[in-house]
Order: sequence, then structure tokens, then C-alpha cells
Amino acid sequence: ELESGLQAVIDQCANIGLFLVPVGELEYWLQGRGISASKKTKWAWANEAAQYIHLSETEDNDIWKFIGQVGRFLESQFG
Repeated sequence: ELESGLQAVIDQCANIGLFLVPVGELEYWLQGRGISASKKTKWAWANEAAQYIHLSETEDNDIWKFIGQVGRFLESQFG
């Protein structure tokens, strides 16, 4: 099945430190979260999104899961 094959590739890439954003664009992860900066001004949007992530409660899905995966990899390699 295409979906399981693609997930296997994503997992293999993550094992070597190449983390592919599974939703296409970072902005899709935070839709409906109240980020008011325009997506047309990427730096402003990214700054507000980073502040939102930093100040919000950790969840076990979406961007928090992705960031946790990256963090665990970095810690295992350099920690």
C-alpha cells in the first residue's frame, strides 16, 4: 500500500536525522490555533508560531510529536 510504503520511507529518513514534515507545510500544523500573523510574511508568522509552541501545553500529536522526535534524535546523537 502506498501510504504504508511512504511512512516507511519517512521513518527510515528520521532514523538518519532527515526529518520530513508530514503535512507539506509547517503552517498546516497550526491552523486554527489563533496565529494572527500573515502567512505571506513568513518571518513574522514563524516568530509568532514559535512563541505559540513555546508557551502552549505539550500535546502528543502534530508539531509537538515531530519536535519531540527531532529532539530525541539529537539527544541520542549528541546528548
